Amino acid sequence: MKTFIKKNLPWLVVFLLIWLGLRAWQQQGMAEGALPVQTMPALNGTVIDLNRLPRPYLIHFTASWCPICQLQHETLQALSERWTVIQIITQSGDEEMTRHYAKTHQIPLHYAVADPNGQLLTLFGAQAVPADFFIGENGQIQLHEMGYTTLLGYEIRLWWLR
Repeated sequence: MKTFIKKNLPWLVVFLLIWLGLRAWQQQGMAEGALPVQTMPALNGTVIDLNRLPRPYLIHFTASWCPICQLQHETLQALSERWTVIQIITQSGDEEMTRHYAKTHQIPLHYAVADPNGQLLTLFGAQAVPADFFIGENGQIQLHEMGYTTLLGYEIRLWWLR
């Protein structure tokens, strides 16, 4: 085992540095600190007041055309049983198409938001989906991620922000 580690350590370090660099590049410009909006219109006709949600919570950007997002539906469904998850369905058609998508994927309409033109995606500074913003006890964005995240990854981040 020591020989394996000794032999491969330089490659592991190089891989880690490249991965961290790509991750930093992908996430540049993503919103941090204060939320760029305070309210959002939910697909059930109500208004989500982000300041009144139980904290911590997750704001998740998804899209109907995103294959990685499709892989995360069950994960987010399981996560939403324990935590508040706001799902913003971006660039996926008009409100009716978005509502149909939300119902098909069992996204609660009172925590689903249509973003047909990607305006919210732009306000949050995300360049791609899936994109996640973790809101801490202080009501500010404490963490953000872009790309696939496991249930355990979500749980650990939300638990950490308690």
